[in-house]
Amino acid sequence: MAIREKIKEIKHLRNRYFICVLENPTDIMNIAATIRNVSAFGAEKLYVIGGVDVVRDFEFSRKNKRLTNLSVGSNKWVFVKYFNTTAECIAHLRKNLYTIAVTS
Repeated sequence: MAIREKIKEIKHLRNRYFICVLENPTDIMNIAATIRNVSAFGAEKLYVIGGVDVVRDFEFSRKNKRLTNLSVGSNKWVFVKYFNTTAECIAHLRKNLYTIAVTS
């Protein structure tokens, strides 16, 4: 089965309404692991607040070879948005009517 056919087969299982937020990541390996887990969970988006500048731009994060290797290619499927501050991220989520749940 071709890759595009596989994608079409499971695309309806993705969750467009669930966004994971990672605050102040300091290690690219942690970011890559988070991207892999977010993808496996079926979420389409990861918001990153502060931390290392590997994901400051979605296109840059998709083309970063080290991140691609560490995330086993999941970085090409998960949309990553960067925020400078937590307040900026929360304002964006509230503006778009998301319910915010927190864990540590």
